[in-house]
Amino acid sequence: MNIDFSLMMTAADRKAGLLETARIQAHAALFSAIERMAEQITGPVPLTEKLSWGAKEVAARAVAAGTPTEAQAAMILGEAAQTGETVGALADRVIRNADGYRAVIAALTGLRRRTEAGLQAAGSVEEVEATLEEAIRRLSEVGPG
Repeated sequence: MNIDFSLMMTAADRKAGLLETARIQAHAALFSAIERMAEQITGPVPLTEKLSWGAKEVAARAVAAGTPTEAQAAMILGEAAQTGETVGALADRVIRNADGYRAVIAALTGLRRRTEAGLQAAGSVEEVEATLEEAIRRLSEVGPG
């Protein structure tokens, strides 16, 4: 019988593997929690619509300032025609929503980055778990109010 010692795992290797697995799982849990929080803020909106929000905000600000391009005016007018809102009311609502969303997203992004740094710095599975628990606690403070 031959034993291939190159395949053996040391206690340190096992500990490092468990720590990396804990980090990966914590990242996934953090991302899921942030996604759930974002959906509470935005509501269940299709991704394709969310991807238009930056352009819609720019268009709404241009409409509110009285300086829209033809395409910007068409974007706001097209939605207002479907919802029955006035162009001005829709532009104002888009701007208010964008301002509020930006503030929450800034907090969520900061929390994510801080947590990722903490997870990377964690030296044990217990530290990873504590870092994630703290992030989840702080996430509840960011939530919609």
